[in-house]
Amino acid sequence: MATWAITGLLVKPQADGYTDVVYIVNWIVSDTDGTNEARRGGKTEVPAPAGGTFVPFDQLTEAEVVGWVQATLGPEEVAAIEADLNFQILYMQQPPVVEMPLPWA
Repeated sequence: MATWAITGLLVKPQADGYTDVVYIVNWIVSDTDGTNEARRGGKTEVPAPAGGTFVPFDQLTEAEVVGWVQATLGPEEVAAIEADLNFQILYMQQPPVVEMPLPWA
């Protein structure tokens, strides 16, 4: 199962009457089979708060910000990212090409 984590937040000091408004979220997604691990990172610009949805910066939780990222990316992109991690792990488990030592060495 893929694990999403937030690695950084870019914040506008003032925006639309709010203070410390998250603008860009840096994230990383990882998955493992217990032996192999795959990771993918990115950054996502999240929409400005609307209709009283603003959460003060010091009250944000990682789960909430991950939710913003996933909502912004959309379910298809989230699924594609997680499927890519699964593919990477399968590739590590059964590589189609391997480097062999030179037989004369």
